[in-house]
Amino acid sequence: MCAPEQFVCVQSRNCIPASYQCDEEADCPDRSDEVGCSPPQVITPPEESIVASRGDTVRFTCVAIGIPTPIITWRLNWGHIPTSSRYDLHREKKISRLLVTMSSENGHGTLIIRDVKEADQGAYTCEAINAKGMVFGIPDGVLSLKPSRGPCSEGFFHVETNSRCIPCFCFGVTKMCHQTGRYRNQIRLRFDATDDFKGVNVTSPQGFPPLSSNQLQIDTTVEEFQLVDLSRRFLSHDSYWTLPLQFLGNKVDSYGGALSYKVHYGLTRGQSEPVRKPDVILVGNGQKLIYRVQSFTQPTVVNQRSVQFTEENWQHESGAAVTREDLMMTLQNVEAIMIQTVYDNKMASVGLADIAMDTTSVEYTQLGVALAVEECRCPVGYSGLSCEFCSPQFERVPGGPFLGTCSGCNCNGHARSCDSESGYCINCQHNTEGPQCNKCRAGFFGDPTKGTADACRPCPCPLMDPTRRYSDTCFLDTDSQPTCDNCAEGYTGRRCERDLSSLPVVETQQEVRGNLSQPHVSGNLCNECKSGTFYLSDRNPDGCLKCFCMGVTRQCSSSYWNRDQVRATYDSHERAPFSISNAASTRTISEGISVTGPSELTFSNFNNIPQDIYFWVLPERFKGDKVTSYGGELRYTITYEASYGAQSLDTQPHVVLQGNGIFLEHYADIRGSPGFPITVTIPFRERFWRRADGQEATREHLLMSLADIDVLMIRASYAERMVESRISNIYMDIAVPHSTGLQQAVEVEDCSCPIGYTGPSCQDCDIGYTRSTSGLYLGTCERCQCSGHSTECDGETGECLNCQHNTEGPKCDRCRPGFYGDPRRGSPGDCQPCPCRGTSSQYYGTCFLDSDGQPTCDSCPSGYIGRQCERCAPGYLGDPSQGQPCTGPGPGPGPSCQCDLRGSISNTCDARRQCPCKAHVEGLSCSTCRPNHFYLNVDNPDGCLPCFCMGVTQQCTSSSYHRELIITPFLPGNVQNFALMNRQRSTRITTGLTVEMSTHGPQLSYSQFDQLGQESFYWQLPENYLGDKVASYGGTLRYTLSYTAGIRGSPLPDADVQITGNDITLVAYQTELRPREIKTFEIAFRESQWKRPDGQQATREHLMMALADLDEVLIRASYSTDMLSSSITGVIMETAGPAYTRLPQALEVEECRCPLGYKGLSCQDCAPGYTRTGGGLYLGHCEPCDCNGHSETCHPETGACTNCLHNTAGEFCDKCESGFYGDATAGTPEDCQPCACPLTDPENQFLCFVLSAPLSPKDSCPTCT
Repeated sequence: MCAPEQFVCVQSRNCIPASYQCDEEADCPDRSDEVGCSPPQVITPPEESIVASRGDTVRFTCVAIGIPTPIITWRLNWGHIPTSSRYDLHREKKISRLLVTMSSENGHGTLIIRDVKEADQGAYTCEAINAKGMVFGIPDGVLSLKPSRGPCSEGFFHVETNSRCIPCFCFGVTKMCHQTGRYRNQIRLRFDATDDFKGVNVTSPQGFPPLSSNQLQIDTTVEEFQLVDLSRRFLSHDSYWTLPLQFLGNKVDSYGGALSYKVHYGLTRGQSEPVRKPDVILVGNGQKLIYRVQSFTQPTVVNQRSVQFTEENWQHESGAAVTREDLMMTLQNVEAIMIQTVYDNKMASVGLADIAMDTTSVEYTQLGVALAVEECRCPVGYSGLSCEFCSPQFERVPGGPFLGTCSGCNCNGHARSCDSESGYCINCQHNTEGPQCNKCRAGFFGDPTKGTADACRPCPCPLMDPTRRYSDTCFLDTDSQPTCDNCAEGYTGRRCERDLSSLPVVETQQEVRGNLSQPHVSGNLCNECKSGTFYLSDRNPDGCLKCFCMGVTRQCSSSYWNRDQVRATYDSHERAPFSISNAASTRTISEGISVTGPSELTFSNFNNIPQDIYFWVLPERFKGDKVTSYGGELRYTITYEASYGAQSLDTQPHVVLQGNGIFLEHYADIRGSPGFPITVTIPFRERFWRRADGQEATREHLLMSLADIDVLMIRASYAERMVESRISNIYMDIAVPHSTGLQQAVEVEDCSCPIGYTGPSCQDCDIGYTRSTSGLYLGTCERCQCSGHSTECDGETGECLNCQHNTEGPKCDRCRPGFYGDPRRGSPGDCQPCPCRGTSSQYYGTCFLDSDGQPTCDSCPSGYIGRQCERCAPGYLGDPSQGQPCTGPGPGPGPSCQCDLRGSISNTCDARRQCPCKAHVEGLSCSTCRPNHFYLNVDNPDGCLPCFCMGVTQQCTSSSYHRELIITPFLPGNVQNFALMNRQRSTRITTGLTVEMSTHGPQLSYSQFDQLGQESFYWQLPENYLGDKVASYGGTLRYTLSYTAGIRGSPLPDADVQITGNDITLVAYQTELRPREIKTFEIAFRESQWKRPDGQQATREHLMMALADLDEVLIRASYSTDMLSSSITGVIMETAGPAYTRLPQALEVEECRCPLGYKGLSCQDCAPGYTRTGGGLYLGHCEPCDCNGHSETCHPETGACTNCLHNTAGEFCDKCESGFYGDATAGTPEDCQPCACPLTDPENQFLCFVLSAPLSPKDSCPTCT
């Protein structure tokens, strides 16, 4: 009889180890161990979602089939389940109660998690393995914990500091909430510049003239906004300071916080007459709330006021108490915050200073967690801390609690998304159009409000067949039947079913150019365009063209510009920009193109390139902004030669146009023959173009693509086996604002652009404005955000140009070197020269604004020291404060200083020739690392790196290893095990990935984001980038990205790179990547470039721990809520190895002197004969294998013993082998003796076991079975 861990051969009944089954090598005489083998298949994945309470017991199950029977294992968040006392797979005898256990029996796997805690949350993956392969169960089982309400009942949340239970408000849409984990932040306002009131205004009583400019002052010495020379008439009325915009709007997160300020007033001579008026008034959402400070505001002293945003401190104008609901409603849309100006009838002046208002931030602040702020679990359609916003694709409608209801898109079932501001539907389907997809498209009739896919049907004029339809428009008449309203010439009748030649001619007064049936025509004589349209033409079925104007206005007219042309002459200077490419632009050829005439290019190298459909790619002069080409034409001549008998290609587009993410094609109705020139003329009008999905283009499509042409290609391949392609006489119509001798471009719209927009179609942002990603079509043009120091910025990126007032930076938000201050205040005097002595009139040194608000110089000239370089360094003579320079006793920077610039702060020294050393450096010249440090480097602000060595030693040196590269070049059909994964790790995508050629080499692309929703996705790097990567410290990760996004998407702010290892997650942020931009990024594995997810800076310990066992490397793939495609290429990770390479030595990698039991550059591994335990710093201690004296080797992580000797077996060599008996845990070579059943001869021996525990070794009596 075979053991459970053995396989039984079918015919011979022999027993072989189960691991021999399906190993592609027959071990049974009848080969039955290799019959019927199949890889594993998960037939019952784990339950997709389990929501548990803290302390519960959770069970996941998974069933798989296959031959051999699969073994089920589990992963947490796509990594290994952490090894700790909670997760112990084998050593059950050493833990009294396992908290997490796994079992696998006959293809049934079970994972049990007891006493569930927050750390157990995540995605649990079932992994089925047998000799034929491995497979993951899909979907993962996601475990999440119910939010802990603490001691509060349902509908309340707990404030830990005061044990209060506050009711969940959530604007009435849910009762599930908890205290937020966000941090307190503050909006602060100081009056620190003369005549700068920071947007604070003073209200005047009705019928009372405003205060004069002489009565409004800023005292910068006390940073106070003062009202002076106040009259008795002013004092007898109500007047308030009103706070600026940054204090207004949605401030629900100010609940539980405070508004603080200082007020100070002076009296005229005479007795004080204090008055009691509301100290603060809060206005919002139709409510006015009043706050009265309990104590009087005292004259001549500074009164510090703190106004609490909790309901018990406020009242209505009527004196009624304010509820939490009242206060939250007001804070949701704060329209005004007013602070009292009058405190005494004998006041002469009053001043306001140091205003601060509590809000919240997701980033860590020193103000601590925001107490009493709720964070609601919002239902679908709602978002915000208190569900105060409508989610994208939902709109606010009347009805429902408080703010109203967030309703989904009202698109009559013909669209799935709509604009969050206007509610207009996006991408109407089923031949519908209109704000709510409530109209049939031209050429269709019906009632779209029925909500069915066939609600709009083709016009029967008289037939639905396009070739036998004599009107391209119709409408649903009062009898619910279609009426055709634009019959072609020669036809009439309700369905255009009658021939006009058989009817008498009736004269009309209608002008030829228009008629009443044309939707864009008006006027008694049908000679006018309706509002929002222009250019009446008899060739236009609608009569007039609609004003497009990029959606920012509907007012336009025909342009006064004149036609001009872009053309190419193909001389040797211009030949380079031309190339040949396939339709997908994955294969581009620029070699082999020759000039064969004054205006002709020829490519005759088809035999040497892969067979494909190729296009001529037009150069840059044909790209970019070409909206003025609308109504014009593209003309060219093509001549081709093909092999005899080659099949012609009649189904391919003649021209491909791509711009702003819109792909259009033109199919010309021409047929050419080899050797005969074909002249093609293509109008830039929408009816001549179609989208890639075969649907007709709209005017909006064509103008959007013309606004920024990325690709313009003309077909070069006209047969399957091409020999030669020639192109000549390319002309593209445009329009220019000066006389050219050509006709006026009357089909080009001239829009009345609103402020901030310019261009014929308002397609550009005006000077002083930049493009945002919100808004219709190209996005909104918003004012440049340059902190008041420039009025110009890049129209697309928003980067400020020509920063003034000694500022610099993309937002003019930094002071130039040599200046200090806070440019974000927005005044010309924000950046002042550094007050550093010893500098010239042209150079002020460098300094920074210190924590006390004063400048500190940080680059004093040689020989100068002090906060403002006001003293001479030791060994130097002079007095800079008296204008005397600091001079040394001899030439050079100091008294024979020989400071090592790698380790010294400056090239000066004292009289003892001691140089000022960096923190981790020592020695007279600062040339030696301190004990327990290594690698002296000039770029390190501390000089040297501390030895980490996983905390087991502090002795290390720079490694002798050399840099190595991990590279995975993509190949057609081979994505190198890359994948896409969402942040929650609930979706992992391995299909739909394609490898394409690009200018940076083969790139991996994905273009099915429309199936994924709006969440962020990351490129997941494969196994060869994971595992032990401590040798990557100091190296880099390089990669090249590009993406395209739809025009309606909004940016997705997110980390650019995320690494996880040893339960530590770190993130890094890179510079901005714009749509269609191809950009190479590089991130160094140094702690200064990484942060923790909570925003705090990573430490060297964090980074080294993560690199010691990398479980995951993610690179951002999603940048917009409307992603179209994302691509990655050139992924290179630097590591290091002991072999010599041509790359530099990895000096930043530590090589530790590991104690007994440890090995690895950073002592990150256990040496042979040792295994990891849970105690100790970082990764835990390495202790000798516990094999009961029968083996010296074991698994370095689990401790399972290998190569058990002395007739022992078991995970810890703690059992006797089959055929032996005894106590294997005694620890001697004689622990296990042969069974004498009846003889010790193996051929005459049966199994045995010890019946009971012996009293002594002599009493060990076996019992035979």
